[in-house]
Amino acid sequence: MLKTYAYMLGIFFGVGACAPTWSQAQQYGRTFLIVDHDRLMAESTAAEKVRKDIEKKRQSFQDELARHEQDLRQEADDLKRSQGTLSEDAFTQKRMAFEKKVSKVHEKVADRRAQLEQAIQDARIVIIEKISSIVEQFCKERSVDAVMPKAGLVYARDALEVTTEVLNRLNAQLPEVKIHFKKNKQDENQEENSKEKSKEDTQDRK
Repeated sequence: MLKTYAYMLGIFFGVGACAPTWSQAQQYGRTFLIVDHDRLMAESTAAEKVRKDIEKKRQSFQDELARHEQDLRQEADDLKRSQGTLSEDAFTQKRMAFEKKVSKVHEKVADRRAQLEQAIQDARIVIIEKISSIVEQFCKERSVDAVMPKAGLVYARDALEVTTEVLNRLNAQLPEVKIHFKKNKQDENQEENSKEKSKEDTQDRK
């Protein structure tokens, strides 16, 4: 892979400029070209799809959190009302059980955030690796010595930029990236409990 791969690992979504053609660049007799990596990550169909999928999942997580917060508020009110009717030991046990639930919700929030961040990073790596492969092939086809990132240049002729051609290949070769959200321990436990409950319900119906 080209050395540009290491540089591209730090790319974030952004907006870039348009690119002239290869024939224009040939007029200057250069052995290097320029690619706007930010534009590739902003405008490629794969990156756009990733952003939409991530936002959809983020909203799902926010809705889940809102349900947990509503349940906790209700339990907090119940706990406050029961303070005058329960014994000190009973109230302490109930309060500790409530605090344990709050702690689990906080853990779930952190897990959900980590899931999103990991999914974004994994998707970016897939796109970056494909860009690197396309750029390397581009150099071989055009006998170009190097393709430089536009973001690191102070000045260069517009004719040296070939971002549009790379973008077209990227869209053709990688139209989308499937997002994988890794399950955490709580999710696995919930799935296991759901399966057990489903088995019990099936047996009861029999």
